Amino acid sequence: MALNKTVLLPHGWQKVGWWMIVASVVLAAAIAVVEIRGIRVGFPIMASWIPAVAGLLLLCLSQEKTEDEYIRHLRGKIVSIIVAIAIISKMTTMIVSLICNNFGWVPVTIYFMGLSILYNPIVLTVGYIIALKLSLYFINRKMNRYAEE
Repeated sequence: MALNKTVLLPHGWQKVGWWMIVASVVLAAAIAVVEIRGIRVGFPIMASWIPAVAGLLLLCLSQEKTEDEYIRHLRGKIVSIIVAIAIISKMTTMIVSLICNNFGWVPVTIYFMGLSILYNPIVLTVGYIIALKLSLYFINRKMNRYAEE
């Protein structure tokens, strides 16, 4: 059994993902402008973000131009950190919510519910993409600096 088997899509799907995100943002902006002018659109603005979420998924699941063992290792490391952040924030929210509800501290509960954004799938996906792209950028910069010396 080959260890190089991957479940990632080819690199070309990253371009499709970026175009889906851009199209979704443009569509959402157009709907918002039309609705601000008082014209009711039958297409809700939240539905226009569905292609953006699909685009984020394509970005996460597609390979880089040069996919090697180090990038696979980096992907695994970033995913484990993102999952740990999500689990810790969920546990913290649950514990604080339980304690606050037990003592009747509603404002504190509402404040700590802001942690729920840290286990939102869209936020986790964006965090993964940003962490991966920044890591690759700094690695490439470091490699170029060593190549020049």
